[in-house]
Amino acid sequence: MPRNRIVVTALLLGGLVASSACVTGFAVEVPPPGVRIEVRGFAPSPAHVWIDGHWAWEGRWVWVAGRWVVPPAGRRSWVPGRWERHHRGWVWVEGRWRR
Repeated sequence: MPRNRIVVTALLLGGLVASSACVTGFAVEVPPPGVRIEVRGFAPSPAHVWIDGHWAWEGRWVWVAGRWVVPPAGRRSWVPGRWERHHRGWVWVEGRWRR
């Protein structure tokens, strides 16, 4: 099997565990590129929080730009999403809000 091919795997069959984080239903054999440095600029208001950009897999690596957002009520801290290496390849773990 070519090294750059996507390996689609069901999480239940793949045995991936993500300790209360949301993991996507597929793995990518190609590691994500390095993080890009983004210019944040000024927050639109004191209530806004910066969400870093990240790489997404869409048949190839695509950069999703960072952005300013207003957190949900009662939440102030963003835990960024990340690509984790597993036995089937690279798997995306969703970011989440924390109190």
